[in-house]
Amino acid sequence: MNAITHEIAAEYQSPDLLDRLDALMQSDEDGLRVSIYCPAGRLPDEAKAAMIAFKNQVGNVTEELEKAGDSGSGVLKRLKHMLPEVAGTSFWNQQLGGIAIFVENQRSELFKVSAPLPECSRVGYEFYLKPLLALGSNLNIYHLLAISQNDVRLYRGSALGLREIHCPGLADSYAVTMADIGYPADSKKQAASQSNFKASEEELRVFLNRLEDAVSKHLSGSELPLLLAGDRIYESIYRDVNTYAHLSDSYVVGNPEHRSIRELEELAEQALHSDFIKSQSRALGRFKRLDEAPISKVAKGLEEILNASARGQVESAFLPADADVWGTFDPDAGKFTAASLPSVADDELYELTARQVLANGGEVFFLEERQLPTDCKAIAVLRWEDSILTNNRN
Repeated sequence: MNAITHEIAAEYQSPDLLDRLDALMQSDEDGLRVSIYCPAGRLPDEAKAAMIAFKNQVGNVTEELEKAGDSGSGVLKRLKHMLPEVAGTSFWNQQLGGIAIFVENQRSELFKVSAPLPECSRVGYEFYLKPLLALGSNLNIYHLLAISQNDVRLYRGSALGLREIHCPGLADSYAVTMADIGYPADSKKQAASQSNFKASEEELRVFLNRLEDAVSKHLSGSELPLLLAGDRIYESIYRDVNTYAHLSDSYVVGNPEHRSIRELEELAEQALHSDFIKSQSRALGRFKRLDEAPISKVAKGLEEILNASARGQVESAFLPADADVWGTFDPDAGKFTAASLPSVADDELYELTARQVLANGGEVFFLEERQLPTDCKAIAVLRWEDSILTNNRN
């Protein structure tokens, strides 16, 4: 992208957080990279404080890039190019939870999220993505089907917001759906667009059967949760006809026509939080059961999990969201070296672990250290037995 306005607009085109993070992880550019995180807020005082904090973080990375000389000049030039678009009062007055900015020689990316973000910055050969990976991993990607008599929409959502997506065969209202089916076109059906028309339960079942058929076909193969938004009658009948395996037990109550996109986002996040807790509890329960077994299918501690994740062995990992370990990892030797003062060449090793687990189709949960069930700061469930760990523990 050549213009910062295009780079900012990209946020609205692709809210799939992990997809966008994966693109950053796959970047093959040489040279230094900049990562800046900053909290935001709805109130004027919060916006003002966020703007000041952002300027301070920009000052920190600018100083580091200037010290780096020629190796930092291209990144610094691009960073300065984008600053006018994100440093003004009008920009910060529109933010919610936080922003994250990533800059390299040929590209810059802006993420706006509704969840809180820390205040920090990093200059290194890799982007620092852990705060956003935590958001993307913790069940923050989903589909939302908003249903009312006059409006039907399917959204894909993440911590970056909701985006309406095209679903083949999904008509945008009761009237259009029933007309497509060829239901008897009596006066009631022709009056469906009028505000005083109320479809019967039998008619709603025909309507929702058609919606379910279109949505389940479109989501075939997906494991993302599907959340419903609508009045209770729609929710009840849709559940009765549903065939999609990952329909959430939670739902957003009330006519979605009367809610803004931002309201739907907030209500969806609240509803899905209970799903996340259930998923997390199931995975933790599995760890506890396996931890008591004589054959080791668990890993404990950063080094064990780093090695297991490098082999594609991790089914699910529990990593601390509130602790960082900077350093280097040698997969051939199976050892990591922690750095007391991180250099530009160091990785955040919990993030590296998460990247490797996700790249091999595993599941990652970021928790506060106090939520972990052992004294270890990181634990994992393995896909197959680790004979070395079994021997060491017996």
